[in-house]
Amino acid sequence: FFSTLSAGDARARASGRPSSSREPYAQSQPRAGLGGAVPMMYVRVKRKNQTMFVYAEPSDTVGALKGKIEGIVQVSPAEMRLYADTESSAHAMADKDTLEKLGVQPEQALALVFKLPGTDDFEPIEIASDAAQLGDGEKAD
Repeated sequence: FFSTLSAGDARARASGRPSSSREPYAQSQPRAGLGGAVPMMYVRVKRKNQTMFVYAEPSDTVGALKGKIEGIVQVSPAEMRLYADTESSAHAMADKDTLEKLGVQPEQALALVFKLPGTDDFEPIEIASDAAQLGDGEKAD
């Protein structure tokens, strides 16, 4: 239900070329559920120089999304916060709210921060630019 973006995939995505025959991202796809088709989407979860692609449903709560992220980063959901704005830590997303209620769109980037050890404070949002993630001195188009 996730993958991380390699430097090669980041370069290809920045240039608009397919990165490989198996794309790490896809359009929303319907999935059979109890009430019919449930749209699947992925969101990009960014922290420092890491990007995770996490599949979710609009009806998932932020708490459920944090649970999926926990399986990737091995950090308790209580020790993390998500922000819809990757530039500002003004409003953390509430665990009980659904992605749909918060207006989270497919392919949207969310910022992830962790609690600082031994405190009740959280680290600031720190996300490397796409050009910095490309590496090798290449620049995004």
